[in-house]
Amino acid sequence: MATINKRLATEGFSENSRKLLTASWRKGTQRDYRSKFRSFCSWCSEQQIDPYTASLKGCVNFLTYKYHKGAAYRTIAGYRSMMSSVLPPVDRFPVGQHPYVIRLLRGVYNERPPEKRLVPEWDLLLVLGMLKETPFEPLKRASIKHLTWKTCFLIAVTSFRRCSDLQSLRLGEGCVNVQSKGVTFVRQGLSKQDRPNHTPSHVFIPAFSDNKKLDPKRCLAVYLKRTEEFRRQDEKDETQLFLSVNKPHKPVSRQTISKWIVNTIKFAYKQKHKTVDNVKGHSTRSIGDYKKNKCFMSHCIPCDIRFPSCENKTDGYYAYREYYWTPLYMECRKERFISPQKSCSPSALGLVRLFSLYTRKCETLYEIPEEGGGHAACKNKPDGSYGTYENQCHAYFRCKDKKFVDIQQCPDTTVFDYKSQTCLPDVDVCGICGIKPGEC
Repeated sequence: MATINKRLATEGFSENSRKLLTASWRKGTQRDYRSKFRSFCSWCSEQQIDPYTASLKGCVNFLTYKYHKGAAYRTIAGYRSMMSSVLPPVDRFPVGQHPYVIRLLRGVYNERPPEKRLVPEWDLLLVLGMLKETPFEPLKRASIKHLTWKTCFLIAVTSFRRCSDLQSLRLGEGCVNVQSKGVTFVRQGLSKQDRPNHTPSHVFIPAFSDNKKLDPKRCLAVYLKRTEEFRRQDEKDETQLFLSVNKPHKPVSRQTISKWIVNTIKFAYKQKHKTVDNVKGHSTRSIGDYKKNKCFMSHCIPCDIRFPSCENKTDGYYAYREYYWTPLYMECRKERFISPQKSCSPSALGLVRLFSLYTRKCETLYEIPEEGGGHAACKNKPDGSYGTYENQCHAYFRCKDKKFVDIQQCPDTTVFDYKSQTCLPDVDVCGICGIKPGEC
């Protein structure tokens, strides 16, 4: 952040003011900006540009360079944010808010839209089943490594929290509250989503009294008992919840917690002689989002009522429940509903499209059957071409064997002629579409 501090100093801010201004960026953001600015400086050096006084054209060219190097939309947006913070305004706009930069980012989004990540490919039930077997059970005989992995995984998958949230958990008075229904921790420090109008939330770990082997509260109690001796070193008590499984059992980082979660999942698959790819530590959050929609109370509206079901459905698109023959449809992946719901956009000719139950894709009203509210345009018509109902002078549909074939658009400067069933200049066409002089 030395670059930002330098710019603030040139604008006349005092040292104490500069400290508070730079503190508005979280440490993670500061590290990210430093890395991105080094990349920007390297590019500027090759282009013989001063990075501190780069023009708008230079900034746009740099973002374009990153795009052609394969950078994703979110990565390029991060570079834009960095330049807004480091460089002076251009035309009274922050660099990232300049109309040209906004337009460029919109082009990047259209050409390379962000990839939609599906729910994790690993099987939660497989992992939970493994946690009930050796070497995780019985807990009293489990190694400190396997006990730690199990405790960390169960807390992650039942609390739906980030690895950084789990790393922040502390023991001691005012930090934790043990109840019969579970354990509540007060998160220490700021989480990623905390803002001035969003106070830090509690982290609740439920108790499953009917399934002791998968009870996170039970695992936590055993884990604290086993690590008690590790916490009393150097004449002070270590209050961070999770400690390293290796000597000297120091507090761990969020990266280590993420590694534990990944190792637990991979270990379970290995024990079952299966393989799993692309496992990430934060994938337990999306698994949790899916599971937490299930009902556990009598007055809860069941998940299959609130949301469409993809159970026993292959990957693909399906009509949205109770909205048949409408523009709404849904996507299923791995027998899971991918939200949000989707909607058919108008065709290239501006025609309304509905989702077909038969073809499972968006179709115009000419392709939709009569039972679904379609036009049934070719039902009683002989083979030929006919002007569309919505734009009868500039587009036409074709029928063959009383079935719809396709829709065509007349070229510019022409209109549809009903007599010849072709597109002609308007001066050669009679009726409402043409301006042919004289009698027709």
